[in-house]
Amino acid sequence: MNFAFGRTLLCAVAIKTMFCAAAIAENQPSQSVLDIAFSANEVRDTARLMEIVEAEPAILKQKNANGVSLLEAIYLHYNDDLVAQSHLEFLEAFWESAWFGQEFDTEELFDLALGALRGVDQQLSDIALTPGMRVHDDRAPFIKLLTKTADAVFPSTSLRSQTGLEIILAVCDKRHFAVGQENFVGSHLTSVVTSGLSEMHRAFAVSYRQTGVLSRDCVDVFLS
Repeated sequence: MNFAFGRTLLCAVAIKTMFCAAAIAENQPSQSVLDIAFSANEVRDTARLMEIVEAEPAILKQKNANGVSLLEAIYLHYNDDLVAQSHLEFLEAFWESAWFGQEFDTEELFDLALGALRGVDQQLSDIALTPGMRVHDDRAPFIKLLTKTADAVFPSTSLRSQTGLEIILAVCDKRHFAVGQENFVGSHLTSVVTSGLSEMHRAFAVSYRQTGVLSRDCVDVFLS
């Protein structure tokens, strides 16, 4: 009797445990497609991210719990050590695909590309980073991103004067600029920057060039 009772009790406990486990699993939200996309971006799994975005392009505009859109994370993701990890390979596909057929605000795209350039400059100038923490080793592709942005919207738009000055300051910053990088500044980029540049901001750029804060060759490309 005791043996039979014990076996019955064990069976009851096992059944109850299975029901509890099933209930817990049912109450726990499964990982969403957006979560998977963010995870793929974090490890720069281009193939997985492409697969997700091609199937659902609008996901680029969706935001996570922190209010960050997937596209923002692709441009501006930082790891726990604040090392810029822009997913450059995916961004190149983003432009080659004409934004996966999605519409984006022009100023937002310039701001994101500008943020990516600033992030890689910060990474390249941080001597405390070990080689394994450096995700990018060249700023030129990020100047190209700004140029591709301009190529996509020219001649239908010009930037706010403040944004135009910020682009000149970032691209031509003498601390990061190297001879030859002006070749990555396309004509459409200079056009959309200078067409909206106020006389005051143009004077600022000229002054920064004269004082050596900005590269003379780089500023001349924008203002000539």
